[in-house]
Amino acid sequence: MAQRRSRDDRVFGALCHGGFFLGWWGIATTAAIWALRKDWSRAIRLAGVQAIAYQALAQALFLVLALVACKSEAVTSLAPLLDQGGLFALLANEAAFPLGIAKIALGGIALLYMLLCLAGFEPSYPIVGFFSRLLLGIKPPPRPEEPPPKAEKPEEKKLEEKKLEEKKPEERSVVPAPAPRPVPAPRPEQRPAPRYSAPIPDDSRVFSAAPKTEERSSLRPLPKPESVPEPPPPSPRE
Repeated sequence: MAQRRSRDDRVFGALCHGGFFLGWWGIATTAAIWALRKDWSRAIRLAGVQAIAYQALAQALFLVLALVACKSEAVTSLAPLLDQGGLFALLANEAAFPLGIAKIALGGIALLYMLLCLAGFEPSYPIVGFFSRLLLGIKPPPRPEEPPPKAEKPEEKKLEEKKLEEKKPEERSVVPAPAPRPVPAPRPEQRPAPRYSAPIPDDSRVFSAAPKTEERSSLRPLPKPESVPEPPPPSPRE
């Protein structure tokens, strides 16, 4: 019953358990609440079935105790006293005491479960709740997990240290000290090697480089000499 419930579950669950104080009418009231609100949630269904079963068993138990008291000699001897103002005689009778104690105890249990429902828990009667869950096919809530073991207290640790100190040096377990790790030698500063690119041979060029302006002027073809027209041949003299 550690799970919290909604407001409707708390209110209607408390009304179901509080029907005990209405006597036989309380059973009818609880049955009406359960029939109207059972589809709302699992908590209302379980609270209604438990309350109806508990109230019916409580009323039946009270009737059995009353019948047993009526058949006892205490009640039969009370009959002549009833004509002389029998209310005080009834209260002073031995049979009234156990009946009153039973009524108060059963009502106190119903009041406790009603307050638990109002607080937001899901209470369950020890025996009635078990059979109610079987009837409705509801699994019981999981048990809370066990807390992890607590760490040792500092006092216990101190006692263990004192016991170790009191032991003889021969009995003490000598733990070899760890060997020191060798210190690595300092490394010289490593500078990145300069990058060297091989020269590109002229043969590997696909295209020859363009000549300079002076070379271009020397490479120009010489202009052809102007052709001097040849004189016509002399005409032969006649």
